[in-house]
Amino acid sequence: MPTATSFTALGRGNGFPFCPEKQDVSSYDLWSTLGGTQKGETATESEKNLSVVNAMKLYWNFYDCSFTSSASSSLGSASLSGIDDIDKEPRERTCLSIISKTASDSSAGGQSLTATYSVDLARYYDGSINDESNYVGIGFVPNSPFFNINGDTRGRATIEYKLAGVGTDPNTLSVGSFDDDRETGYVTISGIPFVYEVAAGTRAGSPLSVDSTSCSAEDTPIGSSVSFSSLSLDFYTYT
Repeated sequence: MPTATSFTALGRGNGFPFCPEKQDVSSYDLWSTLGGTQKGETATESEKNLSVVNAMKLYWNFYDCSFTSSASSSLGSASLSGIDDIDKEPRERTCLSIISKTASDSSAGGQSLTATYSVDLARYYDGSINDESNYVGIGFVPNSPFFNINGDTRGRATIEYKLAGVGTDPNTLSVGSFDDDRETGYVTISGIPFVYEVAAGTRAGSPLSVDSTSCSAEDTPIGSSVSFSSLSLDFYTYT
């Protein structure tokens, strides 16, 4: 684990240098706070507290997402192995409200991979945001997923994998293919609970694979393939 410089931040008295916006998540098919409370459950005080602890861990101490991904065909190949935030040590986040970054790789033949992460936090309410008894904990702003990766081989094989605080079932990820496979549900990555949405597609209806932590698609007639797996998160520690 990387080591960061120790510091003191006054913030807003809530653990952050900003006030997380309020969001009514009751209309989503799936939602999960960072404390692990899921749709249909009653949030305990310990889960509410844990959601704040995990939110602070992600905002202040997140270092990187590491994973394995590739997109290849006879025309070329692309690969990504992670996305980090090493240019923003925790002490440099005291005046921010969102932490985000994008990484990408592509080939002249049209094979491409793009990954994005964003720590954009909100207070979740299971109902009206004007009734504090509906508060269930901290999660991600609904339209701002924590992690998202897209892979494509000139439209022959495509994938998308997303980690967020909310989701739809069935998900509507756009893989733009003739044959596709999709899955939505709950998953815990490196001790942090998320809602995941994953989809894979091929133009020729060749092998597809999706699950809570990986996805792949292969258009065997022309040898195009794209895949993603082995996601883990790393965090700063302090001296």
